[in-house]
Parts: sequence; structure tokens; C-alpha cells
Amino acid sequence: MIIKLLDIEDSFALKGDLEVAKLSSAYRLASKVHYDLIIKKSKDTLSIKGSLNCIISLTCSRCLDEFPYMINAIVDFKMLPQNMAPHEPEIELKRDDMDIYYYEGNEVELEPIINEEIILNIPIKPLCKESCKGLCQVCGKNQNYEPCDCYKGINTILGEKLKEFLN
Repeated sequence: MIIKLLDIEDSFALKGDLEVAKLSSAYRLASKVHYDLIIKKSKDTLSIKGSLNCIISLTCSRCLDEFPYMINAIVDFKMLPQNMAPHEPEIELKRDDMDIYYYEGNEVELEPIINEEIILNIPIKPLCKESCKGLCQVCGKNQNYEPCDCYKGINTILGEKLKEFLN
């Protein structure tokens, strides 16, 4: 989705859906990405606020089942011309610097930014449900569907040495 800066006078609303094939392969979309954005222009600075909604397919970190996850992201960032970007090799970022993107020319490509916002809203350790029991460490059965009779008291050399040390 390309926005031409010359088409923006003060502000305008941008609503729509992005197709699945246009975004990153870092995750699998289960629905289109619905965006509802308000873009305000002040000289060369763009202020973009709004929301992104979609359903992505994640893998549970405990049981390895796929499950749908709803993303409801609120976006609020600024876009500045590339020539306003800091040129020093190392700078200390402040809180306000985290929500600034830079663009070149008279067009702004929003799809990479939307993709990044979706990735930032994916949980680090996705769970299909809070009460997920996960996989058995011995036999590998998914304990959400069937319990197993495996002996859970596995003794390892490291565990035995730790017990000796603590006693």
C-alpha cells in the first residue's frame, strides 16, 4: 500500500484490507489484515494513528498445536524524511524515538510498517490456552487430549549432583 505525499493536504482516513499474500512469511495469516488509519501531514512529517486487526495462526509453545490468535493493534507513529534520520553510528534512543520511521522520496510504503506492527504484537511464548498441559517429556503425548502413565521422576546425573550439593 503506497501513499503519495502530494495527495495529502492536511489529513485523510485510510480503511481497508490487505491481502494475505502481500505480507511476511514470519507468520501465517488466517484472515485479511483490516486497517483503519488516520494520516495527518504537517510539512514533511506524517503522523499515523489507528488500528490493525487480523487473525494469525500460531503454534502453542507447550503442546505444539496450531491455534488462531487475534491481533488488535493500536498504531501511533510518525514518519520523517530520510534526511532527518540521525547519521551518527551510535545514538542513545529515547522513548519517543521508538515510534519514528523514515521515508525517501514522495511516496510512503505502509505494508512493511504494518507487517512490523503485527510481528510486535505476537506473544513471545504463545499458548493455545492458559491451562495448556503441554507434551509429556517422556513419551511426547499431548496431555490436553490424553493423560499418560509415564514415570515423571527422571533422575539425571546433573540432578543427583545438585541434590548432593544442596544436602
